[in-house]
Amino acid sequence: MDRMHALLLRTFLAPTSFVAAVMWTIWAQAAEPITVLAPFNLSGPQAALGAPCYRGAELAVEKLNAAGGVLGHRIELIPIDTASEVSRTTNELDSALERYPNATAGIGYTDSTYALDAGRVFQKAGIPFITPGATAPDLPNQVGSGMFLAAYGDDAQALAMAKYAWNELKVRNVALWVDETSVYTRTVGGFFEEFFRNLGGTVDRRNFAAEVMDFGDLIAAFKKADPKPQAIYGASMPRTAVSLIEQVRDAGIDVPLLSGDGWDDEAIVEASKRNGIENIYFTTHLFLGVDTPGMKEFTEAYKHKFGSPPPNAFAPLGFDSVNLLATAIERAASIQPDACGQPLRTPATSKDWSARLPTRRANASPRSRLPSSRSMMVPKCSFGRGCRSHNKRRTMTAD
Repeated sequence: MDRMHALLLRTFLAPTSFVAAVMWTIWAQAAEPITVLAPFNLSGPQAALGAPCYRGAELAVEKLNAAGGVLGHRIELIPIDTASEVSRTTNELDSALERYPNATAGIGYTDSTYALDAGRVFQKAGIPFITPGATAPDLPNQVGSGMFLAAYGDDAQALAMAKYAWNELKVRNVALWVDETSVYTRTVGGFFEEFFRNLGGTVDRRNFAAEVMDFGDLIAAFKKADPKPQAIYGASMPRTAVSLIEQVRDAGIDVPLLSGDGWDDEAIVEASKRNGIENIYFTTHLFLGVDTPGMKEFTEAYKHKFGSPPPNAFAPLGFDSVNLLATAIERAASIQPDACGQPLRTPATSKDWSARLPTRRANASPRSRLPSSRSMMVPKCSFGRGCRSHNKRRTMTAD
């Protein structure tokens, strides 16, 4: 081939090759999924909250992908079951990050102890992490700029219950029983004690270990307490809540039983029905029976996909967390971790986020890495004689 022919060939092929390379890059990027690592406790005692939360996230991903994904990318949700063993959290996530080095974000956990360890792994990797259900308000400060809470903090729910007990139930003396082995229970119990004392009440606090299932000592202390407690606040998780509730009522103690969102569990409702137990109150993120189009649509979609309605508020929290991430990716116009994390750090009006959050009230947003909403529900479980309903809706504010 002479020099002229070679020059002409190179002149023709150079732009053609460049265009082909650009087209290949665009196609490859469009085909690349948005990988979201999802550490949850899908088995073991924590699964009562973790499994519904993950299913809610699954439902959101299915809905987004059916509509074409986000920025043209499908979302790939990678479940990581740590089986309610906190010691597994770091190793499981390190292993997952080795398998998925291009992960865009993490979404997971309903408990602050697990979320703290997971958040530190994601922070080190430079990947934003949204926890749907962990509520320790200092998690973002402990972890760093990549940690975000979709739920309200324990300070908010503890203050709401303290006010509710004081103003609505007219309680002045409380027995406080705290599971001392969990970040969540220590935190929510500590805040409740602080806020109730600030209102002028008295608190008789007793701690117990997570594995304790016999509450005889606490019940004996309750009966001897002076002044006599008018309510019991149980800062505990579902694994101990049913035993606590049943043993208190079997001992003839009929005062109101109070708690945080750790009692938002189907097993507690079923125990109340089975034994005719009345006057159980707990703070939670939203009431599943609320009569809004968004909640109705979510409940029906969840039931259709999984065969039963969502058992607690952690299911819609998982759903909303995925949609928060999707909105952040769209606002960033990027699937890169550093870029899509920025909108979650940026103060925004609730209007900017509410379009993708059909189960939320209008004032929910991830401002300051904690939700701006301070409204919450205080359902009442009552299944005594002549009572057919539960979850009587009360909306409280912590402001």
